[in-house]
Amino acid sequence: MALGICLFGAALPAYGHTPADPSIGKGSVFAEWRTLETLHFSIHFQSRHLAFAQRMAAIAEHVYGNTTQWLQWEPRDKTDIVINDAFDGSNGGASPFPYNRFFVYMNAPVEGQLLTNAPWLEQVFTHEFIHVLHLDQASKFPGFLRKVLGRQFFTFPQIFSPKWVIEGIAVYGETDHAKRIGRGQSAMYDAMMRAEVMNGLRSVTEVSYHGYQGTDWPQGQVYLYGYYFFEFLEARYGKEKVVEYIRNWNKNIVPWRMDARAQQVLKVSGEILWEQYTEYLDKKFRPDIDALVASQPKNDQLIAKNGHIVNNPVWLSNDDFYFHENDGRTSSRIVRKTSKGRQYIPDIEGLVMFDVSDRGDILLSKAEICDNTNVYADLYKWNPKRAKWDRLTSCGRYPRAFWSKNGEQIAGVKMGDGRTTLMLLNKQGHAIENLSEFELGDALGDLDWSPDGSFIVASVKRQLTGWNLERFDLATKTWHKLTQDLLLQTTPRISADGQTVFYIADAEAILIRADGTTDLRPMLNVQAYDLNSGETYTTSQTTTAIMGFDLSADESKLRVVEYTADGLQIVEKPVLSPPNVVMENSELILGVASGEASAIEPAHLGLMKTQAAKDYATTDPETTVNATTVEAFVNTDAFKPASYTSVHDYTPWPSMRPRSWWAWLLADGENNASIQVIVDGSDTLGHHFWQAAPQHFFDKSTLGGDFAYLFNNRLAFLASRDIDSVQDEDIDENEPEVWDLEQRFQAIYTQPFNSLQQTFQFNIGLAAESVERHVEQLDGRETDSTTKDNLLGVMLGWDTTNAYLHSISPEHGRKLTLTLEQYDVLSGGDSEGLVAYMDWREFFSFGRSQVLTTRWLEGKADEDAQAFQLGGHVDQFATLAAAIGFGKNEFILRGYPDNALELTGHRMRVGTLEWRMPLGEIYDGYFVPPIGLGRNSLAVFFDRGTAWNQGESRRYYSGVGVEINPEIAIGYDNLVLDVTLGYAYGLDSDLGGSEFYLRLGAGF
Repeated sequence: MALGICLFGAALPAYGHTPADPSIGKGSVFAEWRTLETLHFSIHFQSRHLAFAQRMAAIAEHVYGNTTQWLQWEPRDKTDIVINDAFDGSNGGASPFPYNRFFVYMNAPVEGQLLTNAPWLEQVFTHEFIHVLHLDQASKFPGFLRKVLGRQFFTFPQIFSPKWVIEGIAVYGETDHAKRIGRGQSAMYDAMMRAEVMNGLRSVTEVSYHGYQGTDWPQGQVYLYGYYFFEFLEARYGKEKVVEYIRNWNKNIVPWRMDARAQQVLKVSGEILWEQYTEYLDKKFRPDIDALVASQPKNDQLIAKNGHIVNNPVWLSNDDFYFHENDGRTSSRIVRKTSKGRQYIPDIEGLVMFDVSDRGDILLSKAEICDNTNVYADLYKWNPKRAKWDRLTSCGRYPRAFWSKNGEQIAGVKMGDGRTTLMLLNKQGHAIENLSEFELGDALGDLDWSPDGSFIVASVKRQLTGWNLERFDLATKTWHKLTQDLLLQTTPRISADGQTVFYIADAEAILIRADGTTDLRPMLNVQAYDLNSGETYTTSQTTTAIMGFDLSADESKLRVVEYTADGLQIVEKPVLSPPNVVMENSELILGVASGEASAIEPAHLGLMKTQAAKDYATTDPETTVNATTVEAFVNTDAFKPASYTSVHDYTPWPSMRPRSWWAWLLADGENNASIQVIVDGSDTLGHHFWQAAPQHFFDKSTLGGDFAYLFNNRLAFLASRDIDSVQDEDIDENEPEVWDLEQRFQAIYTQPFNSLQQTFQFNIGLAAESVERHVEQLDGRETDSTTKDNLLGVMLGWDTTNAYLHSISPEHGRKLTLTLEQYDVLSGGDSEGLVAYMDWREFFSFGRSQVLTTRWLEGKADEDAQAFQLGGHVDQFATLAAAIGFGKNEFILRGYPDNALELTGHRMRVGTLEWRMPLGEIYDGYFVPPIGLGRNSLAVFFDRGTAWNQGESRRYYSGVGVEINPEIAIGYDNLVLDVTLGYAYGLDSDLGGSEFYLRLGAGF
């Protein structure tokens, strides 16, 4: 996918070993795929997901009219939508290349920024389709170019916008304040931007260069700053300027002209516009901040903070405390704090959540690779005797699971096919009973068991009524509604006496400002719900948002996960008591009294009274008393998904037609000019890709070019026919013209065996080439000679390395590659025999993202096979099989030439020791021109190697040097170049010497 715009930055829920297989999360090529056609969309789905696809069709056609009218743009062709069930998370992504398309994973979000009462399909479709409508726009010269050349990237002026523009307009478009849907109106976004204002707002260049690549917290800042930017535009300049600001870019020829964009639309420079924006944010949030800071208790105790993520608090009755810790620099882990100190429980990469029984049994849900390409959640139990995790399920799809109070049973939330099922499991993880299956459009979040095990309280999202607390009686298998409003209610915890439910909700607080004015603000705080009276009151205070919590055994204290400007932290707070008098329709009161900063006493905290649960408990979850209905299209009579019936078998061929073309004029000699035309195509599901690049050589009056076909990221066929000018004719020097006609065929099959701990990969490839050398003498005679080679290669790879948010290199693990190549398997080749080599790399992490790396290369080739060549600063492939990863015969030995006979032989050995260290993460640069820096690192190295033939003595050559590795960002974060500036010095007095070099791309 050339450009992916995702709701989440990454598919996997934690950093660690991530397989490089591009087929992960795409859905099986062998599944029964179908296509549902509507007026404006082609929706692709697996046959068992027809009802889900019909819901998508109805929503898509409904949203189409509103969004196209708003953005004043309609795509020329149908937009392709892929419905995927290969990931137990919530995500979506869009791309305009090679045609408008996007994917959506089927599961609704149950926490975080995406939590909303809006139906998931309506929410994700609106966001992603706004991306499609935005990025597809082009007019005037870019539009003319697209009509001529097709969908070339430079005919899409909108992709050269900073990512905060791209994501901001989509979040702005998904937000409806009146209906209380979308991230822009949420208490979470309010809290995040309050934290930014408190910490100091970022410059336009910081946000622009951060983009999707940056490592600074929060990683979703382009969504946050982008949304509020368009809110500011509407507030200051009017709603029509929002769309004008977008559409003005349609005719843009020179990329990244953000100053011109602001001048043309708003008559101010881009930097002045950002200053106005930050002033707007400060004015909007500063009074609230002052009121909130003044009201905070002074006795809060910091429990855990590491500059990134600490969450999932579990507080046992014996006062043991557990939480998850991820600093973005090392392996994620569970921390256990006791009176004796800390214990670290490792190996939780892919963590979704964990729970701990009161007797200390740890139950973990984490992502695993299932059937080699699906990312599903499975359950594990910590075995303290063996200090390892015992796996309880395999491809179980349990992203959430919770111990009963006695630790004998598990309530598991099972996903699959867009539906949620509440399952009862024993403590070994074996399914006992299907307790409740939810309808499409409903979702089940966190839950808690009652002390006697007779009922469960859960956060439940119903399509009609949104997120509420519901009680599930295990004896009758029935749900009863507890709360009944449009608040977002999550993370229930039942008190020890079973009479009170504590939970997180975005209830409104009354802010009392220094000037005596008041205002209402939704605040994510811990609430308490009395199961007998139905009364609800607030039990916590925060300046930002509480995102998780647990209670002390006596229920007098909370340990909450609190959002801050530089990460999540865990803070201990007192549980605020309810007032003596219940106040109807009152909210939590926070602020400054009489212009003086003072904490509001708990007795002054307002109590919201709701109708008692017993008054409307029912066995039918959709039966309501004075119910508040979510204002969404799916809850109207116009929502008729069953009416969309135009379904046929999926076929890749229509979508594989070429959507663009490009031509190159080439010349590598006086008599070797050519033109090459490039066309390609791929199907919507990503199972087929092809490229054809026919080439006409004018001077030789012959055809050539390249062709490639890739199936399922596994099987590839490549062919090429090329003329290479070796030497131009020179009459004065009596030199003839020399040119080669090169023809090659390559095929490869690759099969990875994926997991989130390590990846094994098996490759097998076949390559053949014929090179006809033509020498055209000055007297007109032509002499020809032909060389031929072919090989069959087998490669085994093993990768256990990890990568974290701040990594500058693969970390603690190894990459081992074993390669065996047999030349002349098709007969007629000039080279014969076997070539084998091993490439073993070890990575040792220490300090703050510093890595010590070692490399051991060992190779052996038969006498009639190609020899190895050492020298230079980069490994090189032979032309014969470079495109499929075989035929490598030139290996680095820095500080030495890459063509020395002394470093040539049929045996070779190279060792490398390298220390890599970070130099800082900048993610900033110039506004004009848009050039900046990302993360930067330094490496010092020592190379030592030798090449020899059978029977010869070995002489080792050593080299030392240093490499600086800046990330150069061009166009904010549109293009990020990994640059290596190196200096090497060969220590051998005869062959070595000084070498300066520049390399683009990743090194070893």
